[in-house]
Amino acid sequence: PLGSMTGIASQFGFNLGGTSSTTFSQQNIMQLLKSRGVVESALLRKGNLEGKNDLLIEHYISINKIRELWEKDEKFDGVNFNKSLTLYHDSIMGEIWNQIIENNLAIEIQNEEANIITLSYISIDENFAKQFTETLINEMSKMYITHQTKQARNTLDFLQDRADSVFVELDKAEQEFARVKDINQRIIKASGRLKELQLMREVEVLNTMYLEIIKNLEISKMTLLNQTPIIQIIDKPILPLEEDKVSNILAGILGVLLGG
Repeated sequence: PLGSMTGIASQFGFNLGGTSSTTFSQQNIMQLLKSRGVVESALLRKGNLEGKNDLLIEHYISINKIRELWEKDEKFDGVNFNKSLTLYHDSIMGEIWNQIIENNLAIEIQNEEANIITLSYISIDENFAKQFTETLINEMSKMYITHQTKQARNTLDFLQDRADSVFVELDKAEQEFARVKDINQRIIKASGRLKELQLMREVEVLNTMYLEIIKNLEISKMTLLNQTPIIQIIDKPILPLEEDKVSNILAGILGVLLGG
């Protein structure tokens, strides 16, 4: 039924985006999760660790003792991501993003048929790992949904603006028509009622336009709803998380090898 309504709407010059885009595949989503834009957006969201509410990137810097490395360099003195961002912030963010995707973040396809993707993150702080992964998925979902529904949303916004504009014009025409009709109550000749006839025609035209726009607006809303993808987290991280420790025997073997 939606396809039929979209076909009818296209006759009036409206593109309601009846077919959903397949731009994003599983591989695209995996790349999106690792993209600098999504990772940075997640790091610039706030999280609560040990009773302190701060940006996740500030927690990351604190957890990994990065500020201790900055003490030898004056240019990093007082650097805080809660303040105005500078080129130093951008450079730091780039290094942290690279560190995360190279060493801490793992994304793999769990089940291709079921469209399931597994995301893992390694951190020395389990609370940070939990909050960061959840925030990362949330930021990716928002970007994914925005891209998938961009055309339908643009159409919806256009139709809504057009409906509001036509309604204002219709209201003005109706009021003017009523005023002229009251004035012409005692006029018998058609020539004297010319303005009234013109306004009546204008009201009829605007009313027809408004009804068609409203109809297409409702179709556009259904199209947007139909094209909005659903991203569901199947297994959320639950504290306490699994610890990945190296056994004493393995550590000893590594020590001997490294010593040799």
